[in-house]
Amino acid sequence: MMVVHEDGGLWTMGVVEELICGQDKEVREAHVRVITKERDVHIHITRPVQKLYPIEIHAGSNAGKRQDRNRAQQADL
Repeated sequence: MMVVHEDGGLWTMGVVEELICGQDKEVREAHVRVITKERDVHIHITRPVQKLYPIEIHAGSNAGKRQDRNRAQQADL
């Protein structure tokens, strides 16, 4: 997951689909699938890497299981 900085100070979330290298073999741009406000609609854009910011996502084997998260929170108390 990435945060994409758009002109006008807007920020959107997206997923890098492909990296694009310049003539010097350095990564210069990326094709990004952007998650829009309408969850069923995805658009593809090309942005320079300077406008892409990675997001750290941690997912363990129990990620997304509400019951296990609640038990872990109760154990911490």
